[in-house]
Amino acid sequence: MDADGLSYGAYVLQHHHEALVKAWQMVRTAVEDSTTEPFVRAHGEKAYTYYGKIEGMNELTQKAMAGVSVPLLRAVLGYGYYGFVGGDGCGGVKVERDW
Repeated sequence: MDADGLSYGAYVLQHHHEALVKAWQMVRTAVEDSTTEPFVRAHGEKAYTYYGKIEGMNELTQKAMAGVSVPLLRAVLGYGYYGFVGGDGCGGVKVERDW
């Protein structure tokens, strides 16, 4: 975990959740017939709908996305990236550079 509380831990937990592991088993079928995504084949509904019914899964998903997205954006934009704060930048992204 970094100083901002970001970690890849939530991402790892999310991607080892039983429902997603079951969907991975459907990838070959989805490649052979791409009309339906693997998660829908495994569970009969889209991932966000499915996970929305599981308490705490939305929070885990948000932490997972922040844990991988923010470090990536900091690497691309520089360590002045603070997320979506105000409207002081490109699409609401505030970037402060030291150079």
